[in-house]
Amino acid sequence: MQRYIPTFVAVLISIVLIGFSHAARASSVVDAQWFAEHAGDAGVALLDLRPAQQYQRAHVTGSFSAPYQKWRMERKDLSGMAPSPEQMEKMLSALGVTAETHIVLLSGGFSAGDLASATRAFWTLKLIGHDKASILDGGLSGLPQPLLRKLLTQAVPAKPKPTQYVAKVNNDILATDQTILDAAKHHVGVNDARSVAEYIGLYVTPEERPGAIPGATNVPYDWITVNGGGKLRSAETLRAVFALQGVDLSKPQITYCHTGHRASLNWFVMRELLGVADVKLYDASMANWARNPERPIKALITP
Repeated sequence: MQRYIPTFVAVLISIVLIGFSHAARASSVVDAQWFAEHAGDAGVALLDLRPAQQYQRAHVTGSFSAPYQKWRMERKDLSGMAPSPEQMEKMLSALGVTAETHIVLLSGGFSAGDLASATRAFWTLKLIGHDKASILDGGLSGLPQPLLRKLLTQAVPAKPKPTQYVAKVNNDILATDQTILDAAKHHVGVNDARSVAEYIGLYVTPEERPGAIPGATNVPYDWITVNGGGKLRSAETLRAVFALQGVDLSKPQITYCHTGHRASLNWFVMRELLGVADVKLYDASMANWARNPERPIKALITP
């Protein structure tokens, strides 16, 4: 004899399942509403990327301090490089993270550069194969003040229970010098996330030759956020911005800047919001490219 679940029970089950699915399937970008509802969920780790002093003054209850400076290392005489897998394993293990932990990255959110600390950390997590990660759109400063006052605490946080995190390196999102040199041959777009002045060669830093990688398009990283702040623009607007600047999103892309910080915003948007399946970040970026006289650079203006 066939049994039927009473209507009210079925509805209740559906509500529970929908709520569970919403938490479990959090996208790569979470907003204030998601944060308010799920920040304290089991299996969610809130990593605060602000300097340790700011974290100590006030932080979200249950979050852990993971200062952005720990996500950038000096390697091969280059600053700002991605940590080694071993270094990331050590840091995430100390933070109590496992492969199943959903990491939510918290920036201050005061500027595009501030939000880029979250997108760069997100890229670094993907580089070691950690798939369950999100950034908080707008950062902490973008949360409604009543919610922020409710969540913030000055209490000394509980220490996380250490784990044994194991990285699974994913170099598919990492560009190298050779990747850049082969880009045109393989019909791969190259995108410069620096300012227009840097791109055309008007602004020059002492360690770089002026200009850009030949053939690169230019989408300044602070165009990615609303008025250069910490909140991402809509996918529709971003798609229009990239099209306006001549970026063909139907092609694989490589993005770069000075040391890979600002470019992480462009990488994140193209991959996570605009659906470009193959996007690589050039970690060393122009700090490495421009110091080699054999690497081509084109300046559109002579300063």
